[in-house]
Amino acid sequence: MKKCNHCQVDIKTTKNTCPLCGEILQSIDEKSLYTNSPYPPFISKKRLLNPVLRILIFISVIAMVVSTVINRLTYDQAAFPWSFIVIGAIIYIWIFFITIIKSKSHITFKIITQTLVISLLVLAIQLISNTGYWAFEYVIPAILTGSTLSMIALFTFNLKRRHYYILPLIIVSILDLIPFICYLFLPNEYKTVFWTHLTTLIVGLATIFGLFIITPRTTINELKKRFFL
Repeated sequence: MKKCNHCQVDIKTTKNTCPLCGEILQSIDEKSLYTNSPYPPFISKKRLLNPVLRILIFISVIAMVVSTVINRLTYDQAAFPWSFIVIGAIIYIWIFFITIIKSKSHITFKIITQTLVISLLVLAIQLISNTGYWAFEYVIPAILTGSTLSMIALFTFNLKRRHYYILPLIIVSILDLIPFICYLFLPNEYKTVFWTHLTTLIVGLATIFGLFIITPRTTINELKKRFFL
């Protein structure tokens, strides 16, 4: 490697004169080009995050173990397995961190994932706490309805990319039918609240029929493309 002091350029050549101005070139050491670089060394963000993530994982494991031990030692007094709720909440926080913050997947996948995870979590809390059927009667229908409405809003305001939201919107709408179907097969003594399941059913069916009525060609073409029909 050689340098032209007149043009202030580095030239990789075997000649002794600058091809631009004809001045005599000065030989330079190639290693000095990298050791004397004016730019700071690159530090990967992953290397900085790894120790933090390890500490958070360690704290999470300790919290789950400690809550389980305390719950077991005091179970005769409380007679309630609250440690499972703590463990479920910690697991949900990690799932939320992975699927929402770290994941680069599409927002529709994130909405569906969070809908399923939160629904299963509140259902598990209801079963563990044995405090009635509040999750099945109110919370899960509200979560499903909210997810469907969120997806409808994305579908409505993203005119150029509506086809991206068709299949996820159908998936969420099908999930809306599950509470009503479960309600039909419950024993009569458990059928205390009906309007929440009916509302979720109406929202799901209206969404599916609305897709085929408002954007029939786009919906059919997208389903054909997704299922290779």
